[in-house]
Amino acid sequence: MKKVKKNLYFTFLLIFLIFLIFYLVEYFSYLFLKNHYQKISKDLNLINIKNFSLLSRKDIYEEDMELSAFYNFRYNKNYFVRGRNKEDLIKSQYKGLFFFPPIKDGQSPYNSKEFYDIYFFGGSTSFNEKGVPLSYYLFNELKNSKCNVHQKKNLRIIHAGQSGYATINQVNRLVTDIIILKPDLVIFFDGVNDFITSHGVLNWDFNDTIHQESLKLLLKKNNFINFEEFANLPNRFYSLYLLGRASKKIFKKNIFPTAGEQEAYKVAKYRQEVIKNNLEKSINGYNSLSSVNYINNHKILAALANSFNFKSMHILQPTLAIDVKNKNYNKEILTSLFPDPEGILAKNEKKFISDYWFRNKILYYKDIQKVFTLSNDKNNYYYDYSNIFLNEKNLHNIYYDSVHYTDYGVGIIIKKISDDFKYFCKK
Repeated sequence: MKKVKKNLYFTFLLIFLIFLIFYLVEYFSYLFLKNHYQKISKDLNLINIKNFSLLSRKDIYEEDMELSAFYNFRYNKNYFVRGRNKEDLIKSQYKGLFFFPPIKDGQSPYNSKEFYDIYFFGGSTSFNEKGVPLSYYLFNELKNSKCNVHQKKNLRIIHAGQSGYATINQVNRLVTDIIILKPDLVIFFDGVNDFITSHGVLNWDFNDTIHQESLKLLLKKNNFINFEEFANLPNRFYSLYLLGRASKKIFKKNIFPTAGEQEAYKVAKYRQEVIKNNLEKSINGYNSLSSVNYINNHKILAALANSFNFKSMHILQPTLAIDVKNKNYNKEILTSLFPDPEGILAKNEKKFISDYWFRNKILYYKDIQKVFTLSNDKNNYYYDYSNIFLNEKNLHNIYYDSVHYTDYGVGIIIKKISDDFKYFCKK
């Protein structure tokens, strides 16, 4: 009997010591991660990083988007990022829009005789690498310009773009959120997302957008949702997450992939399945409906401009594939800069997808360019920016991945938009 009691005592003691060690390892891992994320941003609202939690899921946070009419998506009010310096706070306001200058307390978001309002649309390429809207830089570029259209008014630029937006999202948000605010000029900066969405589903007739799965999550009626597609956070245990990061960095092997990485890998595998399916339909696997859909949606945007009497700039954005083709640049850059922030794809997998995108983006842009710049009318003006980096020798200075631009690339784009805006000064 004494032996049994002694064994039980040592068993409970062992369990307690194991739990104590586990608790301490988890707690110190938590402190390390909390310090790490606070260095990135003190404003990150990560529920189980802000406060210690032993067994709960860690890859959840308060969602920064909301659904608008037509199941479109936009930022919540009071979502914010930092500008050129830490004191420069850029915060979304009315209906998740970014106003430059910001709306003051009691000030109406509606257009008035006080302002010449420019609205800027786009997807993730309408933000820089740190999430700052391009409208912020455009406002700083234009605010001191001498321009007839706003010499009797103050210039105001409002960012209506959102990561994932394709032209169909722009149509929806223009109708539901923007037209009622009576814009003077609307800028549409797009092209790439329509290509990606139209070459990213097995059914070519299915009208989808990049973050469609995320929208389904947003429909859940809870305050906090598991946003696995974007969150690169620990699954359940802080210590295992750190061990996985160390293994990935030292041995290039991801032994504990996060939920975000697992989801990204599923998406990448699905894209490869889509490509193989598309290649069975035609030699290049090109979806010719992609350019048709893009052009038709711009016709809708143009019709809205004419119906509601505002000006618009329709900008076909630059993309790495076109620059590689025009410069006869080494195609290896397409693979090395393929967007894989989680680092979960092998080089041959990235090459397979990037080669497919390269061939078909060229066909897609060619189809759009046939008609895009021939469609000007009294309110709508079309611009092809696909060649604005033609004089740049090093494309690594322009793109930080095969879709998005560096700050240097953003600077060239903003300067070009500013120059083209001078045409409206004569109106």
